[in-house]
Amino acid sequence: MDEILEGSIYWQTAEKMIYHQRAVDLLSLVDYDRIPGEAPVQKAVNFFKLLAQFSGGKADSVSGEYPLIRDTECLANTVAKIHAGLDLVNSMSQAEAFLAGSTNGGQTSLVEVASEMLKDNLILITLSRRLDSLPKFKLYAAREETNSPVGLHVKSRAINGVQELTKLPNREWVYQPNYRNYRALTRQTRVRQRFEYVDKKQLLYLLVDASGSMRNGYRIAAACGIVFNRLRAVVEGKASLYLRFFSTELLEEHTVTTPEQARELLQVLKNQGVYEGNGTDISKCLIQTCLRIQQLVEEEANFVRPELVIISDGCDEVTSSLEDLRSTTLHAFIIESTNSKLLTLARQSGGVGVDYL
Repeated sequence: MDEILEGSIYWQTAEKMIYHQRAVDLLSLVDYDRIPGEAPVQKAVNFFKLLAQFSGGKADSVSGEYPLIRDTECLANTVAKIHAGLDLVNSMSQAEAFLAGSTNGGQTSLVEVASEMLKDNLILITLSRRLDSLPKFKLYAAREETNSPVGLHVKSRAINGVQELTKLPNREWVYQPNYRNYRALTRQTRVRQRFEYVDKKQLLYLLVDASGSMRNGYRIAAACGIVFNRLRAVVEGKASLYLRFFSTELLEEHTVTTPEQARELLQVLKNQGVYEGNGTDISKCLIQTCLRIQQLVEEEANFVRPELVIISDGCDEVTSSLEDLRSTTLHAFIIESTNSKLLTLARQSGGVGVDYL
């Protein structure tokens, strides 16, 4: 009996030694310059907070051991993902950090944001940045000039007629009256015009497939990554965004004009309960949405360059034409599938069409 007991203690001790050696190996894999924190202990605590986002990364409630530490190969891959996630978070713009959940930019906030990124397998932000490489998908700030008698800016323009003779510069008064009037009537005379710059906002409208099949694989995360890319423009003050889920019908319209609304919408998109539709009718929903976009443009003079983005995993038959778009640029993203007619329509409108995303 004593021999059996001694053997059991021996193997338990050996197992513990192997576990603790692997724990030491784990800590030796970590690049602590990348881990947030001022003191080494704080860095170690933050590292284990990030480790907890992975399967087996939380301590067992009985033994206190981390199951992940026993898998040497998986452990190395996990540490590499944590490093990549932190590098990504450290390179985020202010708009990206805000959408990802950062509130104060401090060390604690950085760990929380990184935890969220790792939880979503980094798909959200990496996909958003991939889309930035598509020239036709880029957003550009729009600014227009508006004439104003008290404007801070001044430009020279052709006179509009004799009714503007009071605006003549001093050099025009050296000419004879008849010649001076002739120059005004033929618009040879240049006058000064005060004006102001008015920043316009791009109108972005998104349709997201809410059919049940969107729950498969990483489709919801991919949809979030595409929407994340457009929401950045709202946070940066460059656009106003409208989003509707759809299946065979259009669902409730979400309006996003503030950074806070942008962050709230991102949480709605991550909710699997939203994706409960049966089937899709892309053409019907597209036509109805283009009518809505036209209405918004007519109601709000500050909107420019309307865009419609359709995100789906379906190969639904599309019968819509360029006339149905009503001068709206269409972008189409098909996740883990394709839809040749929809992609062709998007490219014909001047937008991008991407399949098997």
